[in-house]
Order: sequence, then structure tokens, then C-alpha cells
Amino acid sequence: MSKKLTYEEVKKFIEIDSESGCKLLSREYNGNQEKLSIQCRCGEVFEVRYSDFMRKDKRQKRQCGYCSKIKTKEKICPICKTKFKPRKSSQKYCSSECRVKSMTNRITIKCSYCGKEISVTKSTYERSKHHYCSQECKYEHQKQTGKGENNPNYKNATVKVRCSYCSKEFTILKCKIKNNKNVYCSQECKSNHQKEILKGENNPNYGKGEKIRGSKNKMWNPEKTQEEREKGRIIEGYKKWVYGVYKRDNYTCQYCGKRGGDLVAHHLNSYNWDKEHRTDINNGVTLCKQCHRYFHIKYGMGDNTKEQYIEFINNKKENTL
Repeated sequence: MSKKLTYEEVKKFIEIDSESGCKLLSREYNGNQEKLSIQCRCGEVFEVRYSDFMRKDKRQKRQCGYCSKIKTKEKICPICKTKFKPRKSSQKYCSSECRVKSMTNRITIKCSYCGKEISVTKSTYERSKHHYCSQECKYEHQKQTGKGENNPNYKNATVKVRCSYCSKEFTILKCKIKNNKNVYCSQECKSNHQKEILKGENNPNYGKGEKIRGSKNKMWNPEKTQEEREKGRIIEGYKKWVYGVYKRDNYTCQYCGKRGGDLVAHHLNSYNWDKEHRTDINNGVTLCKQCHRYFHIKYGMGDNTKEQYIEFINNKKENTL
């Protein structure tokens, strides 16, 4: 528990230790929450809590409002030329928008529709052909310039082209082939063609995976064997096999008959030893999470066989009779 300060200790800190030039006017001190009456070095009297006065990060509390520059003179913003009261003496601009404008290299141009002068960045000017002072000017100008053949959706604005993958001839809007090297008649042709042209060094992500693959990965465990690594990998077609087993069994547990919920595609011949039939739909059966757990409690994990599952089902039938 902190020691309670005396009036003499508080007065000594305010008038001597703080080096603020202030004078304590209050005759008694009753704790940090009570405001003290203090005379500033300029003669102004102000009130402040002792806890705020003693903090180094609140040095403005050791002065009156005038000396701490809270009552600052008005300034003129060099960007928009409006008068404003700064929050601190170093503030030059009236808002963050004006501050950003002062940092960017801007140029003055005329609105493409009404001719009003506007200020834009160089990058914006180079990127677009037309520039507008408002959204209304943009709409009105596009109504005029986008009529008839100038409209990208005009009925005669289509051209016949050949698919870059299957060479099939089809029609497409001119605006869609303006900046594209390749055009496709369908999404399938696009995906198949990109698989061919983005192989190896042509792929923008080529070589990036080598930096984090294998022993270079921070999660690499040198104590694992090759068989353990292969066991934990997701093989090609595994997800398709899982949903194929579910669909064949109508999303129903083949042990308890419950439909839906937390289902598991169980391998009849275990995944770890029957590698040839890992994705064979006839080597799978749908079980709910509880029945799947019950099976492995009874027969163990790994090295399971189809005969064990048949025995598992037959035991249930015998118990129900």
C-alpha cells in the first residue's frame, strides 16, 4: 500500500522539485482525486489534480491554459487558405486531408465535362484519359461519349475470334480483348490452357515452394521415417473418395443407422497397409463418429481388415436378436 503524502511534501514538489515556477494556493491536501488551486508562473490561477501534475507525460498540466498553448492563436492553412485553431503549436494544416495534399505531387487540370479546375496526382492523371470534378459530371459526360458505336455494349461492337486453346470460333465484345493476349470460349479452356503455359519457370510462383519444403521448413521433424511422412499426407483423389463413400451410403451410418451428423469414411482394409485400395470406393464404409471410435477401441488403430468389420456388424445383429 502506497504511503499517503503530506501537505508539505506536495507543496515542495509543486514549488521546488518540479521546476515549473508554480505556487500552491490550496491550504490543505486531501488525496489525489481532489483538485488543487495553483498559481502559474504567469500569474494565472488554475486547478489540477496532484496525480496529473506529477506525471511526466502530462507536462501541460503544470501550466495554465495560456502557457500550455491550449489557447493558441488562429493560423491559416497553406493548402485551403482557411483559418483554424491548431491543437498544438507545430500544427500547420487544418485537417489530415490538407496534410496529405501537401505531401503528394499534384497538378491542376480542368474537368473533362464542365471545365472547372481540379487538383489531381500525377499518377491519377496518367492512369485515366478523362478527369471529373464530381460524380455528376462523370455520369453526364459518359452519357454523351458512350452513345452508339462508342458504347462497349453496342450490338455491332462484337468481333469473331478463335479460342487460344481449342481454336473454336466465337463472338466476343471488343472491350474484353483489348488488353488480353489470350481469349477463351469457356472456363474449361482457360484453366486447361493456363496449366500448360504456366508450367515450370513460366509460373510466377516458380521456385518459391523450395524455400519452405522438406528440411528447410521450420516444422521439419528429422526423427520421422519416410513411411510416417507418407501416412500423414493427403493423397490425390482422397477427398473425392470420402464423398463417394458418403453418397453411396446415403450419408447414413452403416452400424447404428443414424443419418447425417459427424460422419467418417472408414477404410475396411486399413489405410496404412493396403496402399493399392486407399481410394477404392469398395474399400470404404460410412460410420458415425461414435461408432467409428467404438470400432477402433475394440480392434485397435491401424492394421485393420475387412473381416474385422464383418465381425463387428455380425456381433451387433446377434445382440439385437
